[in-house]
Amino acid sequence: MKLRKLSTPIAIAIATAACAVATPAAAEPKSGYRADYSDPTPNADLIASGLFTLAIPYVASVVVATESKRYGDYYLYTPVAGPWLDLAHRDDCPPYGTCANETAYKILLVADGVLQGFGALEILSGFLFPETHTVKTESTPRVRVTPNMGRGGAGLTAFGTF
Repeated sequence: MKLRKLSTPIAIAIATAACAVATPAAAEPKSGYRADYSDPTPNADLIASGLFTLAIPYVASVVVATESKRYGDYYLYTPVAGPWLDLAHRDDCPPYGTCANETAYKILLVADGVLQGFGALEILSGFLFPETHTVKTESTPRVRVTPNMGRGGAGLTAFGTF
């Protein structure tokens, strides 16, 4: 019995049918490959809390600096250091009024400086101590065999992901 040469379209059809029958069950296992990695990002909650803690007393300081006629209160335009500079350059009594509330003003300046400093530390900590999220990826190994036609004839090509 003599074998005859098959035409190219028939050879491709036979190769495609053979691939369709041979690959389905063996090529795709049920358990996949897992890859876990950590993705560090700035701590958004800590940064937001720090912005809030810094902004509220700073806005109050700017309002006081805008309304006050006292020279030392102009330091309040500077965030974080402003209340401390105002406290250091504060006169005992203002030249235009009484000293009745001066102790309360100094206590408020200290509280303002502490809150602004704490807020600035929170913002800095949000960047220095980032959150890490574990990202889990799952990949199922796959092999696909397809017929291929080239200059020299027909063949099979295998593609895979692992």
